Amino acid sequence: MIRFTACLQAELDVDGLDGIHTYALHPGANKTGLQGALPQSFEPPLTDVEAPPAEVAEAYPGFAHAYTEFSKLFKCKTRLCGQTCVYLACGEAKDVLKGRYFDCEQDIGTVVAAGAEEIRGPKGLYELKVEFLGGLPNDGGTVPDDALQGKDGSLSNH
Repeated sequence: MIRFTACLQAELDVDGLDGIHTYALHPGANKTGLQGALPQSFEPPLTDVEAPPAEVAEAYPGFAHAYTEFSKLFKCKTRLCGQTCVYLACGEAKDVLKGRYFDCEQDIGTVVAAGAEEIRGPKGLYELKVEFLGGLPNDGGTVPDDALQGKDGSLSNH
């Protein structure tokens, strides 16, 4: 989805539709009622840092501890993503973040204040990219194996 967002934004820009901005958002670790959708054996809904029901904790003691620890990570209010969406819809971050990924848990004001040069510059922040060890090229799997290996199985230096 992140790469699709970047490609869609590039297409919109090429077509002169620069008034349309796309963003790939991570809503943050929100506390929601999503756990209420678990099977009946998990009721009451697991929210905040409640422990799982006793029968689950007894049957899966490792799960009870892991769930409690995992639940502590969910600290954001659900409105955080909504507020970020409104900020982005107003065009406040278009020069810096349009066509990019953004995690709503970050301070969007600080990111925007850093400016387009910092975000879109050589570091390529907030974008999906694939980089390989030692700067090896991504050939998309089109180079035959024997072009990369010598007869003895050693890697050649292309």
